[in-house]
Amino acid sequence: MESEAAFARRGTCSRHSAFLRVVIMLCLVAPLALFAPQSAATASPAGTSGLPGPSSRTVSEPMVQETGSGSNGPRSLVNSSSDSCVIDQARNLGSGGVPDWSPSGDLLVYHAWDAAGVYQLHTMRPDGSGDVCLTCTSRPGAPRVDRHKVNPVWHPSGRFIAVQGEMDTNPLMLFNSNQLVSELMVNGLWTNLYVTTPDGQQWYRLTDYSNAQTDGAAHAHFSADGTKLVWSRLVAPASESAPWGEWKMLIADFVTTSGVPRLENIRDISPSGGVFLEANGFSPDGTKVLFTGDMENTHPWGHDIWTLELATEKLVNLTKSGYWDEHAQYAPSGNLIVYMSSQPYPFDLFKTELMLMAPDGTGKRQLTHFNVPGYKESTTGTSMPTRANWNAQGTALAVTQQLTEQYPATRMWVLSFAGRCGG
Repeated sequence: MESEAAFARRGTCSRHSAFLRVVIMLCLVAPLALFAPQSAATASPAGTSGLPGPSSRTVSEPMVQETGSGSNGPRSLVNSSSDSCVIDQARNLGSGGVPDWSPSGDLLVYHAWDAAGVYQLHTMRPDGSGDVCLTCTSRPGAPRVDRHKVNPVWHPSGRFIAVQGEMDTNPLMLFNSNQLVSELMVNGLWTNLYVTTPDGQQWYRLTDYSNAQTDGAAHAHFSADGTKLVWSRLVAPASESAPWGEWKMLIADFVTTSGVPRLENIRDISPSGGVFLEANGFSPDGTKVLFTGDMENTHPWGHDIWTLELATEKLVNLTKSGYWDEHAQYAPSGNLIVYMSSQPYPFDLFKTELMLMAPDGTGKRQLTHFNVPGYKESTTGTSMPTRANWNAQGTALAVTQQLTEQYPATRMWVLSFAGRCGG
């Protein structure tokens, strides 16, 4: 959802509303409705453009911990003593979005705009060296070179990378080099799920969604054993009752036969009452799905982090707050969950930080301080660290930083911990 967008029916534009899904609708997508078969809605940002190159900072990093009683009670964030989750090093990798670790930890896969404004898939080492574009050359079975390839995620075996690919033909294809239009594809609109080999040579399409209506895939995640895939599917446009569009959450068996991967036994696991449903991944033991949902929203930005127990369909709201909580990921050990939240800045919608909590939702504490001077990851200008992916050892996070004032530009970071924070 990082910046959900949709076709709008009313309102006016303002500079600081660039982050609002509704304003993207108004300023950009609504005029393009003439080219679309119906209104469309979608979710989340990650971009690139003209950003500083790799760097590393070294400043002391106190943690901030949540205090207060009750899941809905008053809370305050206070400094606490250092521990294994203190950020020991912050490396700015420059422009790009949604970096994910290879299982061996020696590569990151990510997406970045090319010179034509099209998102391409890349790999690089965690220090920013050895960059390789996987999709700058046409490959059989792959999305076209001039179509967006976004939101990559590595298979636990290291043999495949799952990615969203823009449909070859869609109502916005003539405008896809526009940066805001590209965000609609990042957010799932008119995309299908693919897997490719780590060298980008072999491609396999997993879904076949429609370009004649609001449709698309987003937020794909593998189970730790690689046998399951969970993702979100956009199924209806934005409306008064569904300001970010209507979504389903799906799960399937990920099967490989003679080296060819496919999905089998696709099931709808959408919880009752959920309209915005963003799959965030599996628990390490594969028994639960972590997701962002709106079942108990008190306002349109009040999404919470939830778990769904697959065997019993039991739902647990882990955050249960009026804050904007999203993009959660279990640590490899299962001892922690990292997620994005507006809690540190309750009166500023366009600032967030990364938070940590126990898997039962207790012990919430602030991890990053991108918007506060004096920390390793501190930067000038308002920003929103959004998606964070753990390495296999739980010693580092690969982070996407959304730049509010340069939307939809993003930076990538590697944040290394003092110890095995999530290991």
